[in-house]
Amino acid sequence: MTVQVRALDLETELDLVFDLPDRLHALDPAYVAPLRAIDARRLAPSNPFFKKAEFTLFVAERDGEAVGTISVLKDDGDFEQSDGGRLIW
Repeated sequence: MTVQVRALDLETELDLVFDLPDRLHALDPAYVAPLRAIDARRLAPSNPFFKKAEFTLFVAERDGEAVGTISVLKDDGDFEQSDGGRLIW
């Protein structure tokens, strides 16, 4: 039951990022799914934010099933303004 983490292919696997919360919270009657169109727009390469930033999405899988996601973001615009960037959890 090991967990493996791998980078996602944004062109072919982005739906996994949107589907995972729905599956994880399926039994929660108070859960309200985010609007996929808005999230997709935020992650689109055409988003002006990505002129100076880049990111990678990762998925954690156990027995071939997605159990979590995380991203790494490098914002060169923020790096230039903050004397070396910052780490945010």
